[in-house]
Amino acid sequence: MSSDKTFRPDWVSPPGHTIAEVLASRKIAVAAFAEQLGWDIKRAQRLLDGKLKLTPDIAAALVHVVGSTERFWLAREQQYREILGIIESESESDDEAEWVRSLPVSDLAKFGWIKATTSKVRAKDCYRFFGVNNLNEWKQKYEEKILSVAFRTSVSFDPHPPAVAAWLRRGEVQIEKIPCAKWNPNAFRESLPEIRKLTLNKYASKFLPRLKEICARSGVAVVIVRAPTGCRASGVARFWGEKAAIQLSFRHKTDDHFWFSFFHEAGHLLLHPHMGMFLDGLVMERTKEEVEADEFAENALLTKQQREVLFSTPQTYLAVMRFAVRAGISPGIAVGQLQHAQQMDFSRLNKLKRSFEWDEIEASL
Repeated sequence: MSSDKTFRPDWVSPPGHTIAEVLASRKIAVAAFAEQLGWDIKRAQRLLDGKLKLTPDIAAALVHVVGSTERFWLAREQQYREILGIIESESESDDEAEWVRSLPVSDLAKFGWIKATTSKVRAKDCYRFFGVNNLNEWKQKYEEKILSVAFRTSVSFDPHPPAVAAWLRRGEVQIEKIPCAKWNPNAFRESLPEIRKLTLNKYASKFLPRLKEICARSGVAVVIVRAPTGCRASGVARFWGEKAAIQLSFRHKTDDHFWFSFFHEAGHLLLHPHMGMFLDGLVMERTKEEVEADEFAENALLTKQQREVLFSTPQTYLAVMRFAVRAGISPGIAVGQLQHAQQMDFSRLNKLKRSFEWDEIEASL
């Protein structure tokens, strides 16, 4: 072995295996090899097994005992360690594999949230998405700190909390990117009538940019994040540094659900600012805070007097449309308010609701 210019395969075995092959071809025993290096047999065997890292001093000694050059042996060692690191990083524990299977990875990849390093989504790809280094860190951040707070009012844990965690994480990434003024509750409250007027706009591509702009002025970042499979959340209200945030899933893709969810989350920000995160749309107990947020949304959309008029309006397409024009809201919201108040069956007048497609929603994001 007199040259390192032509012998450059991709090594998976340690340099010690190459040394052992040379020793075998020359019929040199391990004891004799160790003696030539001035080592004991145990240390020599560790080198051959790949347990001892090949250093510059060892490389220099090998040149005299085995042959080739220092450069060859050091390159051999470096290549082996790099490939070993890749193999180790791609290996997953049973817990990690189970965790990845619990995530809606198909949707995360389809939505472009995860960029897999191979054809298969691995734990490291998911760690990168969540901004953590390992499974324990994920559990501490999401299970212990976020989901435990978000589900504090739930009768039982959501059937698929990892999907909710993924939805929340995507929202965090989006919230970080939105420039906002410092959270100003008074300014936000004063902006609500202006926001209410947006309900008359038929196109998400028109009202969503305007909604984000108005809210950002008072320190509220509004993000729309599509819910992956297993996540039934409709919205979440939270505080992020010096700004507040409202994250909506547009899960039902109708105007009445969207606007009620927005004003419901706005109610949490204004009425319950010291209670942390509120995650809505799951199977929850009717807490005092949730009732208050519902009432806030109802009052933001219609005054008490307007609701009384609505409840006495004949439940026909024409009558509800005329009411909506007078009230300055969309007919779909009027229908939604009747259904929410249990004044109308959920199967009636749904054609008055405006439906949205994700292509239009995402085009405005």
